[in-house]
This record gives sequence, C-alpha cells and structure tokens, in this order.
Amino acid sequence: MSKSIPEPNNLPENPKLSVCMIVRDEEKTLPRCLKSVEPVANELIVVDTGSKDNTVLVANDLGAKVFHFEWCDDFAAARNESIKHATSDWVLQIDADEELVGDSIPHLRQCIREANVICYSIKCDNGPTYTGPRFGWFDRLFRRHPHIFYHGPYHETVSQSARDLIAANSEWGYVSEPNVVLRHYGYEGSNISKTKHERGVAIMESYVKANPKDAYMLSQLGTAYSALGRSDEAVEYLKKALQIEPNCPTTNFTLGVTLQEVGSLKEAAAFYQKAISVDSNFAEAYASLGAIHLDQGMLDLAISASTKSLEINPDLALGLCNLGLAYVGKGLHAEGVATLKKAISINPGLAEAHMNLGVAYTKQGRLEDAIIEYEKALKIDPDYPRAHYNYAITLFKNGSYEKAVEQCDKAVELGVEVHPQFLEWLQPHRS
Repeated sequence: MSKSIPEPNNLPENPKLSVCMIVRDEEKTLPRCLKSVEPVANELIVVDTGSKDNTVLVANDLGAKVFHFEWCDDFAAARNESIKHATSDWVLQIDADEELVGDSIPHLRQCIREANVICYSIKCDNGPTYTGPRFGWFDRLFRRHPHIFYHGPYHETVSQSARDLIAANSEWGYVSEPNVVLRHYGYEGSNISKTKHERGVAIMESYVKANPKDAYMLSQLGTAYSALGRSDEAVEYLKKALQIEPNCPTTNFTLGVTLQEVGSLKEAAAFYQKAISVDSNFAEAYASLGAIHLDQGMLDLAISASTKSLEINPDLALGLCNLGLAYVGKGLHAEGVATLKKAISINPGLAEAHMNLGVAYTKQGRLEDAIIEYEKALKIDPDYPRAHYNYAITLFKNGSYEKAVEQCDKAVELGVEVHPQFLEWLQPHRS
C-alpha cells in the first residue's frame, strides 16, 4: 500500500482535522457553526452549491476555504467534493444548522489520536422540541482516506465505504463515541422539516426507482412521505424497507407513528414493540406506546410505558405529556398538572401538552385556566380536533355558548364524533 494512503496504527504525532461542509443560503446559521469548531479545526472547507445570500462572504470572513459546486440533485456528490479539498488526517462533517457542543472538544481531540480507527459514529441532538427521536448516530468523523466516500443522493453517508475498508483490513476499527455531540437546530421553527422533506422526495424517488433494494433509502423516503402526510405511500415504502431489514428500530418506529396517525392503533403498537425489542433504550417508542394505551383507556399500561420512556430520557416532553394525562385519568389531578407543566417547560410548542393541561384544569374546575391552555394549543395547531372539542365543552360550562357552538362545529368539521347530548345542549344557542 502506498505511504500516502492511511494505514491502521499509523498517525502523525499531532494529527490534524479538516471540518468539511456543503452550504447554500446559510448566512444566518453559518457563524454559529464555524465558531463552534474553530478550537479544533486545522482547516475549514466550505463548498457552496449556489447561495444567493451572503453565505460565501460570511465563510470567507470566518477563515474558511470556499469552493463552488454546481448543484446536481446529489448530496453525496457535493459531500465528496468537500472532502476532496481536505488536507488533514481526519474529516469532521458538519452542517450549517448544527454546532459542535463545547464539552465535545476534548473528546474529539482524543478521538483523532486513535490510530486504528477509520470512522466514528457520533451523536446528533435534535433538541427537546423535536417530536421524533431526539438523538441520532451518524458517521461524521473519519480518517481522510481515498476509499472513504459518500454514497446516496440524499441522507448520504460514508458508512458503507468505511465498512468495506474494515472488511478488507480487520485492523481498522469503527467506534461509537457518545461524548462528541452535534446540536442540530434544523427541525426547530415552523415548516422547516417539511421543507427539507419536500426537497428530498424527488431525489429519493428517482434513486429508489433505480435501486429498489436499498433499505436505508426506502426507509428515508417513507419517513419523508410520513412527514408530508402522505400516509399510504409512507406505509408502503417503510414496509418495503422492513422486508429487507426487519430489525431496523427507526424504521419500525416511523411505521408505528404513521399507522398511529391514521388510527391503526393495534398495528402501530406492534411496530413500537418491535422497535423496543431491537433497541431497549428507544425512549420515543415507549412514549408513543404510552399514547396508544391512553387512547385505549389502559391507564396503568400508559403510566408504565411513559415512565419507562422517562427513565431513559427524563426530558422527553411526549413521555411527560402522556404520563400527565394518565395521572389525570386516574384522578391524580395535582400530579397530572405538575407533570404537564414540566412537559411544557421543556417544549412550549407541544400543542398536546397544552391540550392535556386544559383537560386537567377542567377536571379541577379551573375553567378559565383550561380555556387559556386550549387557546394556546390551538394557536400552535389550529386544526387540532380534540382541542377544539374540549375547548367547546369547557366554553359551554363557562357560559360562553356562542363560542362553544363555533368550536364544536370546527371539531365536527375536523372529524370528531360529538356526543349527541352535547349537540342537544348547544341547539338553543345556535342563531
């Protein structure tokens, strides 16, 4: 093997790190990202794919080497262009909507001194407000090697090339490093994640048409369909992925979420259970299972599943939300209110937590407080059926009859089956 090609157990005394990224119209987020890696980066490689804003100027001002790449609907091609310009011993891939968590820096420095590792899987934190799995693991830190390259036009990864090198030479190591963390902000803010999914769907559709056995891309396409509300297509492609890789916990989880959204609770629960059987620390799967138990009126099981999710991740807002409502259902109103308030403190934008707190306040006879929470829930999600219905009932109890009629009609429009007696009570107040 040529001396220019890295070999296991062979590193310079002071190994260097290239931070590589691709960008487009990222002038607002890029400074935070680049400043976070400045303490460990020996060079910053920024490949611009067609920015119309001041991204290139910002990158230059922050000391990055800027290159240009004509966009071709292939993220792997753009990523490979970025690592082509790297000159250091190691590469860290980061995106403009991410930052390297400060506590990670000493651990990252230690990682790049490990001479037999070809690739590290590091943790990505999507933040407490993200409704999917908060933490993900991605192969973002790797030796600069001519046979390490990105694969896949969307949700691209170096995983396969790294594993091919390990298969060819068992002295290479692959390590999961939990202490190197990237904080991802891309799913925060309205419609951001939806926009990302829309952008990738066409790319992935074209790819899976030519590569129908790529389980990873089938799963990612199914996930995108689910996020866009295209449930039938989501179920189809997620099930195709599971036919190839039945033990993928995230695919099982996403299929469960999609089925739960369309009301197939029993089938959804089975996929959550499968995800948990493969990954016993899948907090979001336990929390989602708890939500199904709640819908089915099985409060003890809901408490058990929700509690388990919080043992794994104490700051999981969905777990707290479900646990709080289960407490309310058991008549433990004070405990329910306290738990739901904690959920809201972690994720103020979780409409379900506000709605459930409204239910808890209604049970306590605190109608004005309940109305405030229902209004908060509906401000976040104007088409939340149960929030409209519960709001209508509480307004009626509080003497606001005309508004109760308005909210009940909206609930019916959104598909809620309203109790006939409530409709009778409202009838005299219709104009």
